[in-house]
Amino acid sequence: MSSSSSEDQQQQQQEAAYVSSCGFCGNGLLRIWVPNSSDNDRSIALCDECELYWEDIAAVIDDDCAPSSGAYPALGGAWHAASAEEIAKRGLQDFVQGESV
Repeated sequence: MSSSSSEDQQQQQQEAAYVSSCGFCGNGLLRIWVPNSSDNDRSIALCDECELYWEDIAAVIDDDCAPSSGAYPALGGAWHAASAEEIAKRGLQDFVQGESV
């Protein structure tokens, strides 16, 4: 196995923060995602199972039946699961309920 595919597997297996379970599908966790572009300060809660997302993270935590903002492919651009630093920079650390792979 090449070192780059080893590094890819390690990155994929890193724990990521979640804010809630998904009230829509009931199987996934809502994780904070941010755009790859450093000049964009948007953040969303994205279900790691059904790929629905919520732009209002507080609303979906308060009401697991809150309507989603759309499905992940509609976001456009490149996004990634937020690091602890990115979560803190956006002031979202109080929403984090835990971390998992």
